[in-house]
Amino acid sequence: MTLSDIARLSAALAREPGRADLAVQLAEAHARQGQWMRGLALVRQAAVLHPTDRDVARCRVALLVEAEQWAQAVREAVPLLRMMPNHAGLWEQVAQAFTRLGEGKLAVEAWQSALANKPQNRPGWSALGMLQMGRSDFAGAVISLHRALEQGEPRADILANLGVALLHAGKRTAAERCLTRSLVLDPDLIPARVSLAQLWMSTGNEQGAEESFQRAIAAAPQRVKTRLVYAKFLTSVGRTDEAEVQLNYVLSRDPTSRLAQLGLARLLERRGAHEAAVQALTPYIRPDMRETNVLAAWARSCGRTGRAAVALPVLQARCERPLGLTEAQTLHHTIGTLHGALEDWEASFAAHQIANRHRASHVGMGSVIAEIARASELLAEPVQTSSRLGEGMIFIVGMLRSGTTLVEQILSRHPAIHAGGELPSLGRTLRRSDEPRVGSQWAERVATASPAELARIGRAYLADAVRTASVADGGVGRTARLTDKQPTNYLYLGAIARILPGARIVHCSRDPLDTSISCFFQNFGPGHVWSTELSWIAELYRAYRSQMAWWTEHVGIEVVDVSYESIVDDLEGTVRQLLEALELPFHADCLTFYKSQRDARTASVDQVRRPIYRSSVRRSERYRPWLGTLIEGLGDLDDLPLAPRLVSG
Repeated sequence: MTLSDIARLSAALAREPGRADLAVQLAEAHARQGQWMRGLALVRQAAVLHPTDRDVARCRVALLVEAEQWAQAVREAVPLLRMMPNHAGLWEQVAQAFTRLGEGKLAVEAWQSALANKPQNRPGWSALGMLQMGRSDFAGAVISLHRALEQGEPRADILANLGVALLHAGKRTAAERCLTRSLVLDPDLIPARVSLAQLWMSTGNEQGAEESFQRAIAAAPQRVKTRLVYAKFLTSVGRTDEAEVQLNYVLSRDPTSRLAQLGLARLLERRGAHEAAVQALTPYIRPDMRETNVLAAWARSCGRTGRAAVALPVLQARCERPLGLTEAQTLHHTIGTLHGALEDWEASFAAHQIANRHRASHVGMGSVIAEIARASELLAEPVQTSSRLGEGMIFIVGMLRSGTTLVEQILSRHPAIHAGGELPSLGRTLRRSDEPRVGSQWAERVATASPAELARIGRAYLADAVRTASVADGGVGRTARLTDKQPTNYLYLGAIARILPGARIVHCSRDPLDTSISCFFQNFGPGHVWSTELSWIAELYRAYRSQMAWWTEHVGIEVVDVSYESIVDDLEGTVRQLLEALELPFHADCLTFYKSQRDARTASVDQVRRPIYRSSVRRSERYRPWLGTLIEGLGDLDDLPLAPRLVSG
């Protein structure tokens, strides 16, 4: 509105001073010119003449909000709302004021009152959903953002926000649909692309996450928010040098970036520099800090440097505030670890149990057991072949937390071995992307494939593994070995024997109770919900043990057995036997595996940076009083059914 419009409105109001609508229009015109006090004076005069006029009341509070006088806006709104409790516009202004004041709970309540009186308010539902997400009320955010979508044509930004809320609420399939739809509507919506990358992160799809991040960075290379989330992803998968590059880029754009500084400090914890991590992170630590992953990293380093008692009350105070499922899992598992460091075994077990109760869903183990049984039945007779395809591949398999990371770290010190880590290549090669995550369709295809098709599948795996592991040109062979340390590849041993007959299998084992309790105490994330209940762990362990016996004793697949306890009892002797079985000469560097500079990508990253220690042997004995369900579930390991008979009928 121009100055001439203000003059015209002023003249009109002078002629008719009793018109509330003219007073409101003139007040808003002054506000648009930055003349807040003039506008406020006018509307307050109008309020004296028209104390119950709804538009005057709304304008009076709205101008205070626009003038950033948020506390005053709330004070003046209170008596007005007593007179007009169903005034949606007034509640909306109060909600905005509370939001700017940082009063999230009151802002949510104000928006709910506004929307109760005006439910067709799309921006209101959207704003409420974002507030709820900020307060970790993801279920509420999903409802609010759904209501926002219902108020008109689909909008990319609302779909993207709904996708994020669904992701945090544990509904990953629905989240993927929303995020994909948002990118169809607006391919350049970078936040949606980053959120899709975070979705792939949460499901362990490293390749999908990497591709989404790269596309987001290519579209907006100077957007620091993308770089920060990408650095978090790189840190989580052990690519700490690349994460450092991204964080330093952010600091080059914004030297005061708190999140980049925190990210660099977290890298110290990831790399095992715990004393340095404590010193770098301590100035940032507060019981109300939002970055719970940073808080947990600091606490873990405190535990490793004798400061568990310092970190424990800080984490406990943070757990009294609202937390999302992932945040609760992370913090309570860390609290359990700290209690363990203080040798309070009962409190340690209780904290880990609380962490595991914060899961998005329950699992039915029946379909998992059925897949193991069916795959064992279908692939009971490996194809006899003279092919040496796969020679140079070393598959390290076993139950999770059975020592697979330690064995790979030992082998990685040998000059003839390239450590690939937990490669997704075998599952990616055998399973089709449109198939369920659990099912035996892959085994049916392998069982009926011709020799030529089996060789094609084997070559496809090798190409994927070499690319994913960044193996130098020349690939793998007898003189250049590559490890694939995906523990659950034990499920695929019948397929490996057919598609890669030249590969070697190393089977890692550990005391069943120690293995199981270690799984229960580990925050694996959404891909391993089975690890959050002792009875589920027992079911999976029994099926794993039964299948390994089937592959080795009945099908005749050759494996090299290595027990965690033998490594602890006799490191050199066990390493010599392992290398001899793999037809490799002994190399002394394998005994100093903890000096390796490689960044293991697994939950055992901290353990493999230390020399051999005995504290993990018979670890379960400390927790035996609370392991009744697990002990009962593992009671018949010496009398298990044959793997194909795990499922009756």
